[in-house]
Amino acid sequence: MSNIDVKNKTSKVSDVKSDVVSDVIKTSRDTSSILEHKVQIPQGIKLKNLHNPYLKNVKKGRDVNAHLLSLFVLKNQWKRKPINNYITLNSSVLRQVCGGQGGGYTKYLNTLIEQGIIEQYSNPYSHTYKDGTTIHSKGTYSTKFGLSKQYRLKCEPTAPLQEYSITDKNIIAKINLARIEKLQRILKTNPTAVRVYEGLKGLSIDTDRAIQDIKDLYKYKEQYEWAKAFLKRFTSKELRALLKDVLRNKKNKHKLATVLKQYRIKATDIMPNSDATYSDVIVNVVTNYTKMKTRIHWIKVLDAIQKGNHSYISMSEDKRTKRLFHTMTMTPKNIRPYIKLHDKNLIEFDASNCQWHLLIKLCNILCNSFYYKDLISKYGIITKEEQQEQQQTDITPLYMLHNFFDKYKIDVQKDCAKLEAYLQRDLLRPMIVKAYKEEKGKDISIQEAKGYLIKNVLFGNPSNYNYSQWTSVKAFKDAFPFIYEVLVKLKKYWIDESFFGYTPYGKNKESNRFKGLPLILQKMESEIFQQGLSNLNAPFVTIHDAVITNEDGKAEVLKALNNISETTKSNLTFKYKEIS
Repeated sequence: MSNIDVKNKTSKVSDVKSDVVSDVIKTSRDTSSILEHKVQIPQGIKLKNLHNPYLKNVKKGRDVNAHLLSLFVLKNQWKRKPINNYITLNSSVLRQVCGGQGGGYTKYLNTLIEQGIIEQYSNPYSHTYKDGTTIHSKGTYSTKFGLSKQYRLKCEPTAPLQEYSITDKNIIAKINLARIEKLQRILKTNPTAVRVYEGLKGLSIDTDRAIQDIKDLYKYKEQYEWAKAFLKRFTSKELRALLKDVLRNKKNKHKLATVLKQYRIKATDIMPNSDATYSDVIVNVVTNYTKMKTRIHWIKVLDAIQKGNHSYISMSEDKRTKRLFHTMTMTPKNIRPYIKLHDKNLIEFDASNCQWHLLIKLCNILCNSFYYKDLISKYGIITKEEQQEQQQTDITPLYMLHNFFDKYKIDVQKDCAKLEAYLQRDLLRPMIVKAYKEEKGKDISIQEAKGYLIKNVLFGNPSNYNYSQWTSVKAFKDAFPFIYEVLVKLKKYWIDESFFGYTPYGKNKESNRFKGLPLILQKMESEIFQQGLSNLNAPFVTIHDAVITNEDGKAEVLKALNNISETTKSNLTFKYKEIS
C-alpha cells in the first residue's frame, strides 16, 4: 500500500489503520466498563416504530436506526448547517453497517421516509433554451436525503437533540470499521490531515471545571427549577414537546403564545418580581438549555479523546473544496479555554478578513489573462466552449469575462488596492455601520456589519429583488464599483455551477450559479491552510481559516503561514491569540 510522505517521517496507511484499530479497543471500555458509542439524534423520534429486522435483538435494530439518524446531524454539524440540510449517503458504508438482512439499508431509509422523519431530495424542472431545445432534469446530480421539515432548526445553538448510546458490539465494530476506512482514504491523499489527526489525539480538557462553568453560564439551576415546576403538572413527554415547540416558534410571538396556552401559560403576563413576560423567560430558559446541552456533549467527546478513545475523533473532507471538518471545527468556541494541546494552553493564529483577501487575489488572477486556462478553470470559472453552450445569456460568459477585464483591468486593480487599504486600516465594517445609521437611522454593531458584508455583499444572490439597493450592498458598490461588478458577473454569468455539483436552478427556479462563489473562496483557503502546513513538525489543528497550536509550535506555525501567504500572493495577516 502506498505511503503518506511527511517531513522527517513516512507513515504507511497500514500503520494508521493499526493505530485506529487500537483506538477501537480503547473505545470499547469507558469509565464504567460499558461498551457503547454515543451519538446525537433529533429529540422525540420513536425508534421502536422504525424498521427492525432483528426480532430477537430489538436493541440492535434501534442502534442501526440511531446511527443512520446521527449521520444527518453530524454531517450538517461539520458545516454548521441546519440539521435537516440534504446530505449524500455512501451506499457502501450503509451496506456495511446495516447489512443485507431484511432488505438492507433501503428498508431502513424507506421506513424513515414513510414515517415522515426524513425526506428524499426532489426538484425536477424543465428548461427551454433559445434554440428551442428543452431539457428535463431531476434537479440533482446524486441521491440526497434530509431530515424532514419538523426538524427545520439550526443545529447550533438551538437544535433539540438527544444523546443515544449504541451498545450492540457488532454495530459498534461496523461503525468503527467504516470510520477507519474513511479516515484512511483522507490520510492517504492529504498529508496535512495526518498532522491534524495527530494534533486531535493530543487534545485534553479540564472536564469538571468546564462542565461546571458551562452550567453556571447557562443558568442550570434556573432550568432545573422551571423543569421541576413544569413536571408537577405535566409529563416528561410533554416537556420534550414544549422544548421543541418553543424553539420552532420563538421568533413568532403569536404562534409562541398559542403553544404556551396549551400548557396554561399566558405568554404576555409579567413574571413576579420581574419586568419580563413569561414568553421571554421561557424562550431564554429553553435556549440556554439547548446551548448548555450541546456544549456538555462536546466536553464529553473531548474527555473521551483525552482518555484514549480516539474513535470519538471525527474527520471529513469536502470533495469540492478540500476543506477539513473534524472534532475541533464542531466544538463551540466558549469551551476552547478549557482545552489544551499536549498539556499546554492553546494559541490561535486567525487569518484576518480571509475571504476578502481571497476575493482580491481572485480579482488579480482574473485581471491576468496568462492565468485563464490553468488557474481559472480549476476554480470552476467558465473557460471552455462547451461550457458556454450551456449558458442562457445574450453574450457568452467567456467573451464577457475577456471583454470586461480588457476594458476595466486598471479600474479593478485600483479597487483592489483600495479594498486592501480598507482591510489593513479596519475601515470596511465601520463603513457599513455608518451606512445603516445614515440611510436607515439604525445602529448596528461591528459584528452585525461583518455579517451583512459576508451574507449580502460577498455571497448574496444578485438576482434578488432590488439587490443593488440593499443598504450594505449599495454602500459597498459606491466605494468599490468595479469589484462589485466582478462579484455580480461571477455570480450571474462566469461561474460554472455544475463544477460544484449544483443544478442550473434551485427550488424557486432561481439560478444556482451564485452558490459557487463561497466554494471558490473555500477552495483557495484550503490551498493555503492545507498545502502550506503539510510539512510541519509542530503540533497543530486547522479550523478552516485559522490554526490552533501551543507554545511549542507557535513560531514554526506562524513562519509556515507567512511563507505560504507570500508564496500564494494572498497577502494575509494572522492575529495572535492566547486561549485560556
